[in-house]
Amino acid sequence: MEKVKEDGLAKSIGISNFGVQHMETLMASAQIKPAVNQILLHPYVYQRQKPILEYAAKNGIVIEAYSALIPITQSPGGPLDKPLNEIAAKFGATTEQILLAWTKAKGAVVVTASSKKTRLQGYIAAGDITLSPEDIAAIDAAGALGEEKPT
Repeated sequence: MEKVKEDGLAKSIGISNFGVQHMETLMASAQIKPAVNQILLHPYVYQRQKPILEYAAKNGIVIEAYSALIPITQSPGGPLDKPLNEIAAKFGATTEQILLAWTKAKGAVVVTASSKKTRLQGYIAAGDITLSPEDIAAIDAAGALGEEKPT
């Protein structure tokens, strides 16, 4: 990948699903630091992904978060429902927008998609939502209650 960048065929290069140990190994030998690490990130996996976010922040690597909406699209009825609904009501927003704002608050760039124009507009509007430290803490605490264990 470094050769691809050196040859001008890519503006930047990145990695996907690298843990801290993998990133340390890569950084020890790479000539070009990866610009981004794309990882699974939502409140139910935050505690296990937190070291990756911290390492990336210290080393200037952007985190791209995929599957940020899993808690409401694939795992509804969990501990996150109550705080997400309360915070969404406070902002006049959707729970999807609150999860995207939480992801942004964790320092990650969200990767998501939809074929529905209204959803895409809502995703964009989520960028204007700034959660309070108390909102973030409530989401973190509920996420820890429903924490997914690695398989």
